[in-house]
Amino acid sequence: MLKNSVERVLKDYRIPNDSLSELENDNIKKTTEHDFETLTKSAKEYVHTVVNDYAQKLGITKEFMKPENKIDCVRQLHEQGYFQLKDSVEEAAKALEVSEPSIYRYIQIIKKEK
Repeated sequence: MLKNSVERVLKDYRIPNDSLSELENDNIKKTTEHDFETLTKSAKEYVHTVVNDYAQKLGITKEFMKPENKIDCVRQLHEQGYFQLKDSVEEAAKALEVSEPSIYRYIQIIKKEK
């Protein structure tokens, strides 16, 4: 009896084949190699990636970053919600080679800009 009920429900809710082909053509985006999201393993790895990518974009190493550059990195992290994570300030400080109070000051500067 249960099997018959399930089969009846499935039959009632099936989408006709011609509707499926319309959905495939109109609404379903074909997956390409660029559609995959890359996730980092940890917050620590992520902050180091952001800082290193930013320094590379400037053509310098992170040791030669000016305070304005470090604020830009913190701004990017702040906009992405990074500082909502546990130990994020500590990890950002290590990645930027500054103190934790400096990170808090940078965050305050960013908040005042808005």
